[in-house]
Amino acid sequence: MKAKLLSWILLLSLLLGGCAGESVLGPTETKEAPVTVQTVETKTEEVKTQPETLPATEEVTPTALRLNEEEKLARNAKLAEVLKGKKVSFIGDSISTFEGYSNNTAYNATIGGNKVYYTGDKRGFTDVNKTWWMQVANATGMELLVNNSWSGDRVTNRGVARAKELHNNQGVKPDVIVVYLGINDFRKGITPEAFKAAYDKMIGGMKEAYPEAEVYLCDLVYSSGMNNPGFRPKEVVKTNAVIAEIAQKYQATLVDLYNGTGITWRNLAEHMCDEVLHPNYKGMEVMAECILSAMAEDYLQ
Repeated sequence: MKAKLLSWILLLSLLLGGCAGESVLGPTETKEAPVTVQTVETKTEEVKTQPETLPATEEVTPTALRLNEEEKLARNAKLAEVLKGKKVSFIGDSISTFEGYSNNTAYNATIGGNKVYYTGDKRGFTDVNKTWWMQVANATGMELLVNNSWSGDRVTNRGVARAKELHNNQGVKPDVIVVYLGINDFRKGITPEAFKAAYDKMIGGMKEAYPEAEVYLCDLVYSSGMNNPGFRPKEVVKTNAVIAEIAQKYQATLVDLYNGTGITWRNLAEHMCDEVLHPNYKGMEVMAECILSAMAEDYLQ
């Protein structure tokens, strides 16, 4: 009996020991596996949701503000060497006028009746050398041949005819012509289609009259009628797009005053002597700088 009892006790101990071992190891294995899987899933999810790094937006410096004074003088000296002996004519509206120049028959007999805005005392603007066009002539050393600018005039009015009156009374033709016309067409509501037809005819006639001249076509600087920021990217851009198209058609150099001067609706008053349309000394300076920069690209490359 004792032997059988001992056998039963031994068997029972083995059975109880096996169950105890299973209850310890089983839960341990079950707990470790989920922890490992969850850790991997968490890391993977973090990688997926991490935002991409975007490149910084580069601000473009307007053409007129890229060079310091020393650099401008050095560039102008080089231009003066290349353009020595050449003659330059201008055609424009009030922004390009000055009493005794744009209406002086000593230059061209047809310009005596040209209306003038800058009379020498207009809102503190007294120095002809501060005009954008005289700055261009002085900086390059070119001789002023004719400035046929008429205050209030349009391409669709007398611009086509005046574009053929850029030689002097002796019949000497310009080597370089700079055109800044269109703001009055824009302000008077001339459609882009009508403006394009007239501008095309104007430059076509100019190229026939002066086939050897280098022609620079300036688009419209930000000014009167554009001081509503919502207006800026609409109608003005259409007008400037026409000028760019005609420049390409006739292989003329386009001067981007609209973007290059740095004049916007925010700083308009700082650049205008009447706060809305006619440039002051500061406005004239950035206009001239854009044109000189364009000439440097053509002549100094």
